[in-house]
Amino acid sequence: MSAPSLLPAVETFLSRPAKMLIGSQWLAAANGESIESSDPATGKVIGRFPAGAEADVNAAVIAARRAFVGPWRKISPYERGRLLQKVASLIERQGEELAQLITLENGKPLWEAKKEVATAVSWTEYYAGWTTKLLGDTIPVSLPGQFLNYTIREPLGVVAGITPPNYPLTMPLYKAAPALATGNTIILKPSEDTSLVALRLVELFLEAGLPEGVFNVVTGYGETAGAALANNNDVDKITFTGSTDVGRLLVKASAGNLKKVSLELGGKSPNIVLPMPTWRPRLKACSWEFFSARAKSARRGRGSSWKNPSMTASSAVLRKWPGISV
Repeated sequence: MSAPSLLPAVETFLSRPAKMLIGSQWLAAANGESIESSDPATGKVIGRFPAGAEADVNAAVIAARRAFVGPWRKISPYERGRLLQKVASLIERQGEELAQLITLENGKPLWEAKKEVATAVSWTEYYAGWTTKLLGDTIPVSLPGQFLNYTIREPLGVVAGITPPNYPLTMPLYKAAPALATGNTIILKPSEDTSLVALRLVELFLEAGLPEGVFNVVTGYGETAGAALANNNDVDKITFTGSTDVGRLLVKASAGNLKKVSLELGGKSPNIVLPMPTWRPRLKACSWEFFSARAKSARRGRGSSWKNPSMTASSAVLRKWPGISV
């Protein structure tokens, strides 16, 4: 079967020099360096993007802080929800384009990339619905007279999101959508393996009408751009999905200003297959869990234990599958 031809929109996007979004400006890295993005299936270079570092991160933090204390604070929860709904509609409208970009840069099959786009739409719609439903409490006070305390939920401020390459579209949204829904501004540092998808995503946010500086994208390596975000004392929260070792470094770096940290680390899960009349559906399920997202899914089974006496005749077949033990 021949590969589908690229959409004109994909070709146009890849033909443009990719730049970071800092405030209202699309910029190259201050150091002038860039990173190649390659198609994992062919090794062909499909684009280049800036190798941002500390200077770029500092500029993005200033832009995000300015937007947080400026126009973004004046936008109502209802309006934030409307903006996210527009983003969801744009993702759905550009679904085929985004799916092709995901496949080109990440390497997952096109059908799987389309499922990721559908998930991105539903997640964005979900968080859009939460903007008007985050409420405080009214608390009676047991003192003479009529007194009460009340609480309100307020945004933290500037959030930094660092994402892995396995889900190039949904992982950035996993960080950005809840941060924006709750009134924060965000700086995204996508994986250096899949930054082009993130840059196309932020274009859709701007098209939806998001004010400048609310969503910034600094591309680059973790040890430079990522570390600079973690160490910046004007970042109020950092959210990271990736390895446990890097997570430990981020916790240490957060001590400077006691920034809040959310970590999703090192997800690997065992599979236990109980006795069944037939083993083929279970084998299919285990292989899907192992190989989905280019075998980089956090739900990927590190190993599978098969508890079925009828499996002995099939042991030789099953041992050919990585990650499956009999």
